[in-house]
Amino acid sequence: MEWQGWWRIARRRGWLAVLPPIVTAILLFPSTVLNPPQAGYRVQMSYTAIQPAELDGGRIGDYQDLWLSSELVVNALTSWLQSGSFLAEVETQVQAQDATVDLADLSLVSDNERSIGHLEIEWPDEAQLQLIANTAVDVMHHRAAAYFPQLGGTPQITFLDEPAVELAPVSLMMRFLPLLQLFLSALIGVGIALAAEYSDRSLHDRHDLRTLGFRLLAAVPKERG
Repeated sequence: MEWQGWWRIARRRGWLAVLPPIVTAILLFPSTVLNPPQAGYRVQMSYTAIQPAELDGGRIGDYQDLWLSSELVVNALTSWLQSGSFLAEVETQVQAQDATVDLADLSLVSDNERSIGHLEIEWPDEAQLQLIANTAVDVMHHRAAAYFPQLGGTPQITFLDEPAVELAPVSLMMRFLPLLQLFLSALIGVGIALAAEYSDRSLHDRHDLRTLGFRLLAAVPKERG
């Protein structure tokens, strides 16, 4: 199709193409302009863990056995930190100190690599996040034995860094999500316009006749006032 054909489609169906982006922009305006996403706070901690010292002290083995034991304990703790039971333990203790804190939207990520566990917590309020982080550390120290009786006692957990609160910038996904939504809505609008054009069987001008293969003999000019 020549560019003249595209121009005719744009003139006839352009409003269909721009309607979805306009509606999307109106819906996004409150959340992107009036109330844009705010930077929050996060705490990142690394830790190691092993069975209770009294169980390992009299055991015959080498350092490889100790490292394997540590890795298995860290793996178990990582799975526990990702569970709802750990979040419930933290929420119970946090609300005992501050009943206004609701952890329904708490972002908690746990992972481990080479016997080193990692815990990351994000929260919009700095003071509340410090309380949540301290409570998470306390729960790990004092409640792990209740969930892992096979360890024979409370695991020995050592944190490699203190739970210090730092500023967490708005993620790139949150920044570019409105633009992506506008782009997708524009594509949808173009698709609707093209579908409406090619499903329309009515004749609009001489070009439509020529497209159908008819020979144009004469045309009545528009009246000019």
